[in-house]
Amino acid sequence: DLLELLENAKKRNLQLINNYLEISHSNLEGIRNSFPFKQPYRPIEDLKQGIDELERRMISYLVQKGKLERNRFLNLSLNLERTSPGRKLELMKEELKRNIEKLVTLGQSKREKEREKLFLWKNRLEDLSPLSVLKRGYSICFSHPGGETITEYKQVKDKEKIRVKLHKGEIYSEIYQIKRD
Repeated sequence: DLLELLENAKKRNLQLINNYLEISHSNLEGIRNSFPFKQPYRPIEDLKQGIDELERRMISYLVQKGKLERNRFLNLSLNLERTSPGRKLELMKEELKRNIEKLVTLGQSKREKEREKLFLWKNRLEDLSPLSVLKRGYSICFSHPGGETITEYKQVKDKEKIRVKLHKGEIYSEIYQIKRD
């Protein structure tokens, strides 16, 4: 009987050991398949990335803060410059100088436009002047010896003398026929 009892105890111990080994083996498999065990450096890399991101944000914040402070300083400097009487006087002088230059330019432009208009009117008047009309082949008739300008046939009679003014010279003639239109 003792042998049987020992045999049962041995079986039971073997079964307990096997169960313990299976559980331990299962636990070891779980540990081996766990994320940190498969990729042991991954948590460190994630931590490094987090630190890099934090560093980038801090640098960005410091740069923005620096720009903001620089702009604030520039605005204060500009406001101080603008409010100083000397600077105001200088700005007013510059504005006055620009306005004078603008007036001179506008005056020259206006004078040039008026000169062009005057030139056009001069040419028109020259084209319409009696001498220009005579140059184009027209003539002016006057009564002779009175010198009155003849514009209609009713102003003259047969055998009357007239003077015809041409571009170059004059013609004296006697009317031999009058034709009414």
